[in-house]
Amino acid sequence: MEEKPKIRQIEALPVDTGQERIIILRDPFGFTPAILRVSQHAFYIISLLDGTRDVRDVQAQFMRQFGELLYTEKIEDLLERLDSCHFLDNERYAALRDETIKKFLESPTRPASHAGQAYPDKEADLLKMLAGLFKSEEGVRRIDWDSEANTIRGLIVPHIDFERGGPCYGLGYAELAENSRAETYVVLGTAHCEMKKPFCLTLKGFETPLGTVPNDREFGEELLEHCPWLTEDEFSHRSEHSIEFQAVFLQHLFGRRREIKIVPILCGAFHRQQKKLARPGDNPDVAALLEALKAAVSKRTESVCLIAGADLSHVGLRFGDGQPVNDRQLAYLEEQDIKTVEHVLNVDAQGFYENVTSDGDRRRICGLPNIYAMLHVLGTGRGRLLKYMQAPDKAAGSVVTFASVVIEK
Repeated sequence: MEEKPKIRQIEALPVDTGQERIIILRDPFGFTPAILRVSQHAFYIISLLDGTRDVRDVQAQFMRQFGELLYTEKIEDLLERLDSCHFLDNERYAALRDETIKKFLESPTRPASHAGQAYPDKEADLLKMLAGLFKSEEGVRRIDWDSEANTIRGLIVPHIDFERGGPCYGLGYAELAENSRAETYVVLGTAHCEMKKPFCLTLKGFETPLGTVPNDREFGEELLEHCPWLTEDEFSHRSEHSIEFQAVFLQHLFGRRREIKIVPILCGAFHRQQKKLARPGDNPDVAALLEALKAAVSKRTESVCLIAGADLSHVGLRFGDGQPVNDRQLAYLEEQDIKTVEHVLNVDAQGFYENVTSDGDRRRICGLPNIYAMLHVLGTGRGRLLKYMQAPDKAAGSVVTFASVVIEK
């Protein structure tokens, strides 16, 4: 074990069990599926593991903070648990990371990394689950497969799990099935892990339990001509669910009916990286990709549709707020979210950006970069709100909100 252990970047989720608050640790990059549950005191110890402290330093800091003696055996046991999960930044983790990245980059396709976890990995089970999502308040949403309409230029649907986001997914993709004849779907996902660049493309097809969705490599290579850095963060696609979930729906709807392709682009949190910028386009990389994407779409107007896998607000304990969400806050959030969506309905990219960032993005709209990109590229049209929803999590004292919106000609 290292003399001065260092914790690597992991995700920490607070959960209230009813008896105590615990912290769930997991790997946002997907190098390991391990999940570790620790107490708040243990999490404090972990926060001290920055590579500058040895065990005695940790003991001394713990004593200053809590006035209690922390036994060496307890620290060593915690370190062994962290190391067994590959959560420490050391040679053991580095070997796993390098081998995982190499294997992914060499693969011709992007595996369905969430099959069997977020949704069924067996075709029959997945088809049954998806069929249950195409429902409205009146019952099952029947899709008119004979429709020849091609009015939808953009679709915004969630990337939350299918169980909680079901109605928004179902209503959005039913509209797409009836009113889109596009051959290429540019899928703008939300990158939940930090990337070096504001956008990331992969030229890999996306595997699903229903078959592989092909990649429109010609479209992607056209973008790379203008933005050669666009695949620099390609590994970010490996474990990101925001595009994978959309690929599942696209394969379900169109895979056996007509040929389609996707252009998978992850969008990073450029608004947080460029807090002083009046508009995202002030970042040269953002401007270059948006203009390249706009030009590529313009050349293929009738055969391209944009999809944003985007959630809205993230508020409460799980997301760093000091208090759990209550009913009054939920009502306020809905009011603010609807105001934000109004800019989407008007295809007003700058108005949308200013609305979200005017208060420092206190609602943590994780769909900001991809919704902004869609609105900027489309430029014109009219949006239609299909459904707005909230998914409170009482155990975590938090809520995620999302909506389904179509942008039409």
